[in-house]
Amino acid sequence: AAHVNGGGNLPAVNVTVTDAQGLTANNTATVGDSALLPTVEVTSTYDAIQGAAEAGQPVATSQGNDPDGDNAA
Repeated sequence: AAHVNGGGNLPAVNVTVTDAQGLTANNTATVGDSALLPTVEVTSTYDAIQGAAEAGQPVATSQGNDPDGDNAA
């Protein structure tokens, strides 16, 4: 992980398949990087009635997660 997180590329992977009769085929696959997107989950904590909420009253909580380890706040 440190190699990739440091900007390094993953090496190519040689893939070989064999069927039930013993015939084989192989190919080289490259593995590209993909952005691990952050996520957010919001949970309602209050059943708001229009016109009844007070200023500063919490109505929801949220939790962020970033698989890359960045601050998701």
